[in-house]
Amino acid sequence: MMDLQQAEDLFKQAIEAYKNNDLELAIQLWSQIEKSPDEVKEIYGKAQVNLGFLLNELKRFAEAEHAYKNVSREDSKKLYVTTQVNLGILLKQQQRFEEAEQAFKNVTREDSVEQYAKAQFNLGILLKQQQ
Repeated sequence: MMDLQQAEDLFKQAIEAYKNNDLELAIQLWSQIEKSPDEVKEIYGKAQVNLGFLLNELKRFAEAEHAYKNVSREDSKKLYVTTQVNLGILLKQQQRFEEAEQAFKNVTREDSVEQYAKAQFNLGILLKQQQ
């Protein structure tokens, strides 16, 4: 089981690898952070957000989707809504409209007013495109 210090160390190493453009190492390091006890949940969530973003940049969409779906509201409300907006955008780009719509609808005003606004904006665009 991973403790907080191990998770923080891996996260910092992954950020350094990313900054140095060693993207595969960054992916490997963020992927090593395990979903474990409460104190590690936030770092796990951050790792999954970063992982999803990077994998999406690399057009590894299935892996990015998986990373985004790994973050639950219980891990971190703030990170969960971020991943849901990112997931919705990712799914919309793949023309998986019903799933994208659901991801946007998963974000509530109580979670985050800012992310709720982003989700509603993207949902509006999605629905307009579908008429």
